[in-house]
Amino acid sequence: MPVYCHKFIFSHCCSASLNIQSLEHRRILSDLNLCYKLQHHYCDSSVADFFKVCSTSITRGNGQKLYKEHCSVDVTKNYFFNRVVDIWNCLPSCIVFASSLK
Repeated sequence: MPVYCHKFIFSHCCSASLNIQSLEHRRILSDLNLCYKLQHHYCDSSVADFFKVCSTSITRGNGQKLYKEHCSVDVTKNYFFNRVVDIWNCLPSCIVFASSLK
């Protein structure tokens, strides 16, 4: 039981006094940054290496929707390309087509 208490106290102290975001939040931000860099050709890799881009012009939200692959194995659900698709597709166009990450 003390281990749980120490984790709770540590996580509460980090989030409140040190202004540190949770691991999940940091992972989402880094995934979205990488997805943005792939979409805008700031990386050596291509978007096609990770995603299938929606080819239809009729979409709600942003115009660069990504297809989510069907996961036949539970392990692939947590891969980068499956983890970021839902969040990316919910972003508004002003963020997706922004000229910089700032």
